[in-house]
Amino acid sequence: MSSKKAILRQFLYLDPKLLRDLLEQVPGGTYRDLRGERQTQGSTNFGGSLGLGPAHATAARDKATTERTEFEVRQSEAADFSRLYDVLEGQELIQHLDAVDDEIWEQLHVHEFLEVPVQISEPKILDVLRTAELYKQFLPHAQALGLPIPDDSGQMLSQLDIVNQLFSQGQRPIIMKVAGFPRYKFTASLLPASLRADISQVVGAATVLGKIQRKIRKGQTATTVELMRNIQQMNRATARRRGQEPRLGRLGTPDNFTRVYELEIPYPVAVMTPIAIYR
Repeated sequence: MSSKKAILRQFLYLDPKLLRDLLEQVPGGTYRDLRGERQTQGSTNFGGSLGLGPAHATAARDKATTERTEFEVRQSEAADFSRLYDVLEGQELIQHLDAVDDEIWEQLHVHEFLEVPVQISEPKILDVLRTAELYKQFLPHAQALGLPIPDDSGQMLSQLDIVNQLFSQGQRPIIMKVAGFPRYKFTASLLPASLRADISQVVGAATVLGKIQRKIRKGQTATTVELMRNIQQMNRATARRRGQEPRLGRLGTPDNFTRVYELEIPYPVAVMTPIAIYR
């Protein structure tokens, strides 16, 4: 009897397409869906009797019956993940990153599989957008109360609506800090269709199994949200129409803004493609 214990995971995110793509590259990796038909046969007895006095006659007839049942056997995505995990683990292809320092970080390679306990968060720019949405809901009440409203509030909220729309339709950016070693981070984009829980439940402590897609060199940054360039272009276009200089807001330079609101994450950081996030 095998002494290996089963690991039961609560999946918060699982990418079935990536999972299948990886499994198909290992011998016996995938089980295709099995469809078939099961047939059973039996008989039904019909009988009667005719009697007169102490003597009687009996007649009987068997009718053959056939029953067909269609069935489908499908391998679950969670079972696929367990098999992929066992294959990778058996070939020592998973790097378990339970602790990290500069030396260990530099030894990580692109395309390497990592299992990492992490603290997951969304970029802070999303908190700003949520706050703006609350402000938008409050605006009619503020006007009804006679509170002063900045003249450019409507235009600002229209721009934020566009940004919010792009976020709701696209992939969900996240930042994953290595648990116990928050200086070291991974960025990732989650496919909405692969989420098995609301993003608010994904945020927090979890474990991720993924592949390093890109390592960021010293002095460089990883971009979590590509919208900043579009926002800056939109601001410049608006300023040109008004004949004004582009305004950068209270935070000063665009570089400062991107760091404060985590549009860009400085070294040490790597870009990861998650296969699964679980607890």
